[in-house]
Amino acid sequence: MNQTETAYLVAYKFGERSVRGSSLSASKGIRIHLDHATANSGHVLFTVGRFPAPSEQDKIRRLMMTTRDGSYALLADVDDLGSKKIAPPEGYTVPSIWEDEDPSTIKGWFALSNLTPCKIEPGMFTSRTGNDLLVSLCGHGSLIYVPLPDESENNPTRLSVNNLPEKITLPDVSPSDHTPCIYAFFTESISTHERRCVFVGRTADFSHQLSDLSMLRSCSRPQSLISALDDPNMRIEVEILERVPFRYKNYAVDLQRLASRENFWIDCFQNRGECLEQLPAGNNLNFDTWTALKVKNHS
Repeated sequence: MNQTETAYLVAYKFGERSVRGSSLSASKGIRIHLDHATANSGHVLFTVGRFPAPSEQDKIRRLMMTTRDGSYALLADVDDLGSKKIAPPEGYTVPSIWEDEDPSTIKGWFALSNLTPCKIEPGMFTSRTGNDLLVSLCGHGSLIYVPLPDESENNPTRLSVNNLPEKITLPDVSPSDHTPCIYAFFTESISTHERRCVFVGRTADFSHQLSDLSMLRSCSRPQSLISALDDPNMRIEVEILERVPFRYKNYAVDLQRLASRENFWIDCFQNRGECLEQLPAGNNLNFDTWTALKVKNHS
């Protein structure tokens, strides 16, 4: 891709459909791809009936599957893409429920990895036409292009932290963006490319939260994150999972909504076998007492 060209996320809107004689909701159809990726080394093949034109294909870096209202969506990295005449790479397969799909309806495929569920909030994404993504999703189109932020190191609007180790990658966030959000730390092996979520957190101001890197070595952080800082074979990526704008009508309600979304994401990753060192906030049962209760209740 030319340095001056814009990279894109392509958003595919799902609707209810009939599969093998049964009705399949949009959210279920999306979730099937996440389940398949979880069971297949994080990879899944997504086949589509509407495929980007050749002039657009080199610009696509990420893909989103979403319901019409944005209440459930998946974000994924696009590792490769091609028309139906091109064989997809090894290790990427479609979920079994789509194996009977009529080949004549398939125009192309995307090889996806790093699938992450999310909820689309107003202001999170802007389509190529300048509309909020949620507004565009209300239209008739099923494929929407979303320009991605400039990844250039010279981009002055990108959040930066002084003396940031090269192994740590931050999201493209403006220093003036103070929206409350849920964020996560991911570790990735440079040799095997295994990527895992090790910590999920919440903050009322992400830019301020990352202004002090001492938070990375906090005693409340999981040991796997601290170890990754010193391991030359590991890299660390910080990612915003979801923005949770305050409504500023009730103090307690705003803080509870933020905490609830943090718990949602922790549950999501722990169900996938990740983020297993993270404990609930507040006073927790110590490990020895937990072990004693385990013996008592399983004797």
